Amino acid sequence: MTISFFRLGDYSFNTAYLNSFQDIVISYTSARKPGIASFLEWWETEGVKKSIILPDQQNSMKVLTIHKSKGLEFRIVILPFISWNLDHKSFHSNILWATPGSPPFDKVGIVPVRYKNELADTIFADQYYEEKFSAYLDNINLLYVAFTRAVNAIIGFAPDQPGSGNRIAAVIKDAITFKDEDHNLPDTFLQHHFDPLARLFEFGTMPEIHCEKFRADILKIKNYPVNDNTRSLKLKLHWENYFNPDKSGIRERINYGKIMHEIFGEIITPDDIQAAVRKKVIEGKVPETEEESIRTRIENLVSRPLIKDWFDKENVVLNEASILMPDSLTKRPDRIILRKGEATIIDFKFGEDNPIYRNQVRQYRNILTGMGYNVVKACLWFVDADKIVTV
Repeated sequence: MTISFFRLGDYSFNTAYLNSFQDIVISYTSARKPGIASFLEWWETEGVKKSIILPDQQNSMKVLTIHKSKGLEFRIVILPFISWNLDHKSFHSNILWATPGSPPFDKVGIVPVRYKNELADTIFADQYYEEKFSAYLDNINLLYVAFTRAVNAIIGFAPDQPGSGNRIAAVIKDAITFKDEDHNLPDTFLQHHFDPLARLFEFGTMPEIHCEKFRADILKIKNYPVNDNTRSLKLKLHWENYFNPDKSGIRERINYGKIMHEIFGEIITPDDIQAAVRKKVIEGKVPETEEESIRTRIENLVSRPLIKDWFDKENVVLNEASILMPDSLTKRPDRIILRKGEATIIDFKFGEDNPIYRNQVRQYRNILTGMGYNVVKACLWFVDADKIVTV
């Protein structure tokens, strides 16, 4: 509607941006939970970093950092700011983790100290100079990466007055202005190619550029058509997947079990039942017409004598807590109840009985026993059948 109202799609210079934004939205909704609020939150942190991807044949420039250009090559490279520091920036709070080498400080172990020039006159001098050497090496390597991206030509700009000698521009200036008494130096000596009046260093010749013409059959999109017919839109509710009578019986039972598991996963005590069911209604997973009947049914179930103890306020309850196994897999019992040094395992089932379920609960019992818990009971609760099976 925004595109249509402001007629953004009527102008060809907007088309590339609108198409790219559309691709981003489609990619986001297919990989993440859709929703305006979640998309805007993602956009503030990640989406704003996106840019238009142009084909290599396009007559254009690519703007990127030296770090991102590593491993790539380009015909001509322009370096507009050859002026970074060789050392760590002084206004950054750089912390050096150092080990004191002099007694009695050597008993302290590793300590954090602020990286600054004054460390050269302390017991951390050796580690300070080692860190300084690493910083210089990293920033010189950065210059190497920048100077090796081009295939045909490099155009670079550096300040004539770089200030302190710990800037990369000072190193470059010293290299191209260095003079030696030996007048038989080869032509490749840098100073021979530096014009001090023009403050210009030139080496080699600029290759002739041949512009390739675009093929006539390339598709060009001059506008971005928008269909503002909102009647074609339909709101899809989650609960349609769970309670739609047109679905097959097996699939309906599976979906019903999933949503009921989610509700029971939100319940610690009977006081949580209303909020748990209401949450699923708000999420669109339970139709509002079913809210009261589901809530009443769950309240009746958890009020029965044996089951009531599982939802007592004195219990420490772990609902669907993940247990990390030695093989990096995880196990998630539906409900673990801890009370008076004893543990009870409850697994909810909303379908027919199956021998696999018993093996699953036995495995949970063995895991918790191996973790040192005193497991006094492990049960399968077939909710719809109102049956409890102790394993």
